[in-house]
Amino acid sequence: MVLALSIIGLAVAIIAGNLSKINIGVIAMSIAFFLGVLGLGMSVSDIINFWPIRIMFFLIAIALLFGHAIETGTLDLLSKKMLYAVGGNAKILPFAAFLLTGIVDILGAGGSTPGIMAPIIVPMMVSAGLSPIIGAVAICMGAFAFGQNPVNGFGGVVGVGLLEDLGGYGHEAAFGSTMYQWASVIIMSIICLILAYFILGCHKAKRVEQIEKPEAFSGPQKTALAIMIIALALMFLPVMFSMFFPGIAWLKTLADLCQPQSVMIVAALICLAIRLCDQKKVFAHIPVNTIVQICGVCILVGIATEAGLGDAIAAFVGQEGFPVWLIAPLLAAFCGFLTLFSSMTSVVFPIAYAVVPAVAAATGLNPVGLLCAVWCGCSTAGMSPFSLAGALIIGSIPDAELAERMVTKQLVFSIGGIILGALISATGIWNVFPNVLA
Repeated sequence: MVLALSIIGLAVAIIAGNLSKINIGVIAMSIAFFLGVLGLGMSVSDIINFWPIRIMFFLIAIALLFGHAIETGTLDLLSKKMLYAVGGNAKILPFAAFLLTGIVDILGAGGSTPGIMAPIIVPMMVSAGLSPIIGAVAICMGAFAFGQNPVNGFGGVVGVGLLEDLGGYGHEAAFGSTMYQWASVIIMSIICLILAYFILGCHKAKRVEQIEKPEAFSGPQKTALAIMIIALALMFLPVMFSMFFPGIAWLKTLADLCQPQSVMIVAALICLAIRLCDQKKVFAHIPVNTIVQICGVCILVGIATEAGLGDAIAAFVGQEGFPVWLIAPLLAAFCGFLTLFSSMTSVVFPIAYAVVPAVAAATGLNPVGLLCAVWCGCSTAGMSPFSLAGALIIGSIPDAELAERMVTKQLVFSIGGIILGALISATGIWNVFPNVLA
């Protein structure tokens, strides 16, 4: 009974939140307290323990560091310089936009990347004689391909945290699995971009006039860029070298110290100490709304899990005669459908990550491959005008008439992406990745 009410509660929270514009997490937490205390006999303290502290801390650390790059205008100017570098070759603009968006995202723009890039890229595509939709595809696919990494990427960070908090896996296994999910998203993003490139006729584009040369980096912007690059190097390199040389003790200690959370907090302290920009404006970049949404949904998912959600789904797909090969594409399609109308990281991931381990245990399927299917279904649906990334693109386009025309086209491409993700997942290709969660 409590399980059924938990599932209904998740649906109510998502629908009511979207209709009323009330934070979904607050609705989910309210439902969780009633179900947990009255239905399962849990204490309020036990329910609060479902709050994913690791995820919250990671999101705060990302905002504190990379908020400086946004406030100093470093990311905006970097994007203009890189677009200037491709000159007037319209044929390569979509690929340049893809790479540029990815770099801006991996440098810390995170969930705000589509909003930063859309006012620059979409009008540029139009002026170059290209479809504005290719701009939206390049932005979304670039943000997903680069921005889902498990070091400082929004989705990757959440994925690692959910595997640790909901799945009970160690950090090394969670990080390794998320690296494979990231690889699958890169593959899917490139496939989607190439298909859209030819479907929209971008290969027939003509050369356009040179765009205006952007200004030089200012002193604070150079400092911000240098700190971001050094921080990223410290997050990646020690961990990578310690994997190649596991017998070196001091390298392992350095890798343990240079975890993304610690590096970002120390780098943020340096930025604050040298007064790189207004501290209050930097703190305003902490995504409180997103944190509450993700953590609130996690609490209600925790109640559903406590009530037997994973076991119920595992029993359903594990019953005799159920075609096992359908599980991965169904997960991709289901999660993609949810992403059309809600946030991938805030809403869909907590549900999927609670279910996949139990499904894998019941069917013997590779949980890493199943999670890859989830990611691919979600990422290809991310440019829906009703999801966060798609809405940011439409809301950031200066031309209101153009933005209105984009709504239907983005939705069509999103649905096509979900179908593509499900079909690719049905081939079982993601099972080439080893089961590091075993």
